[in-house]
Order: sequence, then C-alpha cells, then structure tokens
Amino acid sequence: MIRITKQTDYGIVLLTHLAAHPDRQYAAPELATEARLPLPMVSKILKLLARDGLLASGRLDDALIDGFLARCADPAWWTQTIAFTAVHARSSAG
Repeated sequence: MIRITKQTDYGIVLLTHLAAHPDRQYAAPELATEARLPLPMVSKILKLLARDGLLASGRLDDALIDGFLARCADPAWWTQTIAFTAVHARSSAG
C-alpha cells in the first residue's frame, strides 16, 4: 500500500481540477472554494507547484479581476462560498 500525505492528496486534487479547466486562470481563494479545500493549504501547495515549475503564477490582470467580480455578483457563488466556509470552520474547530 502506498501512503501519501494530505498535502500530496490535495496537490493531486488541485492539479486535476486545473487540468480539467485549462482555459481558466484562478486566484487561490476561488480554486480553494471550487476544489472544496482549505485556503491556507491551497496557497501553500500552489506556491510549491509554481516554485517547481508545474504551474505558472503571476499578478492579477484586468480580465481576471473582472471575472472574479462577475462571480461575486452571482448569489449561487456566494452560497457555495459561505457553505464551504461554514463546513470548513466546523471541521477545523473539532
């Protein structure tokens, strides 16, 4: 049996999610919400993946900011974000 760490498992989840949407750019909070993973861990993993050349990162551009703001206007997106935050907060407290 092969054992992997939680960080490795999350990294595989993130890379799979990114590969499924090759035409999109993500900010870490958006990716964490969509992948249903804790933001601090996602940020850490993304830094490692970028450092090792497995993904490219950079500053936000106007198109990415406009896309994020458009998502913020969608009540369904906020419902998902709030639900994820509530579940994550509950699981972290215990």
